[in-house]
Amino acid sequence: MVYELSVLVLKHVIDEVKLYTNAAIVSRSFEVDLKSGVSEVIVDNLEPVVDPDSIRIKCSGGVKVVDVEYRVYEKRLEDVLRDEVLKLRSKIKEVEKEKLKCESEVDGVKSLIDAIDKSYLTSLSFRYLRERKLDLDDLLEIRSKYVDRLTLLTMRIRELEAELASLKSKLDEISKGETVKVGALKIITEADQDGKYLFLLSYNVGNAFWRPTYDLVVEGSKLTVKMYARVVQDTGCVWDNVSLAISNRRIARVRKPEPRPWFIRPIETKKLYSFKAAPRAAAPRVEAAEAELKAIKVKEAFEEAIEVPGVYLTYHIPGKVTVEPGRPKVLLLDRLQFDCETKYVWDAFRETSFIEVVTFKNGDTALEPGECRIFDGETYIGRTRLNRILPKQEVEVAVKVADGIECKRDLIKHEEIKGGILKNKALIARGYRLEIINHYDKEIKVEVYDRIPVSKHPEVKVELTKCEPRYSDLTTGILKWEFSLKPDEKRVIEFEFKVEHPLDLHISI
Repeated sequence: MVYELSVLVLKHVIDEVKLYTNAAIVSRSFEVDLKSGVSEVIVDNLEPVVDPDSIRIKCSGGVKVVDVEYRVYEKRLEDVLRDEVLKLRSKIKEVEKEKLKCESEVDGVKSLIDAIDKSYLTSLSFRYLRERKLDLDDLLEIRSKYVDRLTLLTMRIRELEAELASLKSKLDEISKGETVKVGALKIITEADQDGKYLFLLSYNVGNAFWRPTYDLVVEGSKLTVKMYARVVQDTGCVWDNVSLAISNRRIARVRKPEPRPWFIRPIETKKLYSFKAAPRAAAPRVEAAEAELKAIKVKEAFEEAIEVPGVYLTYHIPGKVTVEPGRPKVLLLDRLQFDCETKYVWDAFRETSFIEVVTFKNGDTALEPGECRIFDGETYIGRTRLNRILPKQEVEVAVKVADGIECKRDLIKHEEIKGGILKNKALIARGYRLEIINHYDKEIKVEVYDRIPVSKHPEVKVELTKCEPRYSDLTTGILKWEFSLKPDEKRVIEFEFKVEHPLDLHISI
């Protein structure tokens, strides 16, 4: 169909981007001069990753949208980046002009230096210097200033040459004749009268997301958590000087849960094994039957995942932001302050030193999982990963090795008895001593862990025969002690256990 007016829109600006964890909503605006009646407006140079179903258009009064069609096609990169090409060429001319000016000044400065040198050697006499109230030191000082100026000009010319090379390289890259995919939106409009109309366009794009990262800074009893957004977009368009809002929401389809019965059925083993065939021939049939049964179970057990919406947060980045395709950008979202407590934890069974651990209670804001850098004051310690932290959740984070606590673990008892009065039994006995000394100049809270074996065999018996001081907790063979240590205080822990088992069982500890 041929319309009375067809308008190609190349100049449209991105007003705002709302970035989610798996997509983005882009809002653009543009103005078009339309005649009364039906017209065709083509908005070109859009992202090639637009979700057509998400397109929404608002327009000023007096015009309505009749139809919309989105398509993706190949276009020369030079045509897509026409404005960028013009900017590059203009910048190249500007840099070349400045370079030429610097080179001209260099020639002038060199001439002056040569003149001073010749005057000093031949033309100027001491009488000439006296008449003009000059002396040799003044002449050398003037020459030194010109030499400094020459050095600065030479450095500036090198900088301009490097900038020119970079600009020309970008221009050559764009002008190679390569094609890229772009999106184009055809809008059929119907206007009441001739005039200029404002259009607001928004749509969802893929290939855009953000991930949280954190800086955790411990300073005494205070903990600062700096939350950043690592913004990534590869939509094919530059988000140039846009308002950016970042949400921890994920854009995804959800459906109402529809509970279904949970059926079980007996496994008819006779069908799997009751056949008359040689053993070697039977094996493939058994394997096939088992595989078929497993496939049926998997099909019944796994249903489509359901996403349950929760409470979402949106961060509005102050000012304007530019994000280029394929170039991640890190932006500060929030700075959270917490009171924290420090404790020192030693897993004596596995580790040779204490670990400093800080504990804090999260506020009203959930923190999404992400990579985290840990700082002890201004000192960078290392990296860890934070799991999702719920509002008001107690959180523990390992910070660093505690070099102010001396600790050691010694074996003090080692016995093995077989037979004899035990008859058909064997006995293994072990004992350990843990020593902890606080070399900090403050009282500290300490947690110490160790192990005794846990039997998974009914005839293997494990018994804790001694524990001084008594443990604070014992769960599945894991011993735990909690106490405080004053400066220079020493604490000793001793525990023993025995393992009894039949002689025909081999137990290794």
